[in-house]
Amino acid sequence: MLTALGIAGGIVFGSILFSAVKKPLPRIKSLHIINSLHEKKLIQESFNSDKTKESSSVQIHYMHLADKPFEQIISGEKTVELRLYDEKRRKININDFIEFTNDQTKKTVMVKVTGLSVYNSFKELYENVPLKDMGYADDEIENANYEDMNDYYSVEDQNYFSVIAIKIMLI
Repeated sequence: MLTALGIAGGIVFGSILFSAVKKPLPRIKSLHIINSLHEKKLIQESFNSDKTKESSSVQIHYMHLADKPFEQIISGEKTVELRLYDEKRRKININDFIEFTNDQTKKTVMVKVTGLSVYNSFKELYENVPLKDMGYADDEIENANYEDMNDYYSVEDQNYFSVIAIKIMLI
């Protein structure tokens, strides 16, 4: 009996070890960011503030951005990210974190979600959210048009999912 348990345990341990070597944990590069956040107690404060029995734990979400909006977030020019309110975005809560990856440079930046606003359309969103917060420069605001979002999301998807403005804070 002990021999059989030893063999079974060895097989299980070997499988786990082989899997870990063959396919390491994803996003391991982000662990140093999470550890530094713990040290600064930002995540701990998020767990303790505005916590209700119904709310889930703080999560980190991963999204990609083009170079220009990525740099606007880093510079503080962009404090609202616009997305479809699809299944992935429905999991985002206030006090969660988002790690944005620059599609060109592969650099990453971590932000904290400070607000969420869902709208029926980008037209409604553009009417209610300051364009400057979306990253529009003063000289671009006059020509800003919600239809620009059609380049990123089809009208059918917009109508099906609705859209969300994610208020973020650089950390």
